[in-house]
Amino acid sequence: MNNLHTAKEINIKEWLLVLKQRWLTILIVTVVIATAGVLYSSRPAVPLYQVSARMIVHSDTDTFNTIRVLLKEPIVLEKVSGELKLNRSVNGLRNQVFTSNVDGTQVALVSVVDPDPRVAAAIANETVEQLKQAARELLNFTGITVLSDANGSGSQEPINPQNQIRNNILSIMIGLVFGIGAALLRNSLDDTIRLEHRAKDLAGVPILGTVTRIKAKPLTKKAKQLTSGISVRGETVGS
Repeated sequence: MNNLHTAKEINIKEWLLVLKQRWLTILIVTVVIATAGVLYSSRPAVPLYQVSARMIVHSDTDTFNTIRVLLKEPIVLEKVSGELKLNRSVNGLRNQVFTSNVDGTQVALVSVVDPDPRVAAAIANETVEQLKQAARELLNFTGITVLSDANGSGSQEPINPQNQIRNNILSIMIGLVFGIGAALLRNSLDDTIRLEHRAKDLAGVPILGTVTRIKAKPLTKKAKQLTSGISVRGETVGS
């Protein structure tokens, strides 16, 4: 148990020592990645708006699910694009249109996401109309009633608001993680022996002593006075 505790303590000290020695690597990587993330997130994003039309489908569950699938088929979306003169493909419209039922009832929402809320409302309303026509022609089903049309006028809040402060903090955190990872990677690729126990394990002999690094310090005024009177005498060999 003591050996396990000692090993954990040594590992923690080693990691802290690595982070201390590689602080410049951590700083550079963090700054670079954080700066890139801040610049990327500061770009003006296109606001997206979602509006919905409500309809009720007077049917059983199977027919209700069939109607939901039919809504995204080309027979409906091609007519929507043609009626509104949209320069969009069926796949493009399919990615904009969503359907869902309200609390397990027969009431369904036809929601459309678009940069222009008025265009989104027009697509939602036209989709419901084309869906009613396709259901009548293909399924001989006339049990779709519009409860409320989509309204794209008035104040609309985008569904993708930017949170610059959150994005900046996230960029810094990601940069810090990558910086620590880069420091640990550099340390793992470095073959330099920096710790006593590693030198002992590698050499297989006990450590008798260590030599510490001594930093040169400027002499004090008193030391300069003591050394100023010392002269070095040189002699010539054979004199």
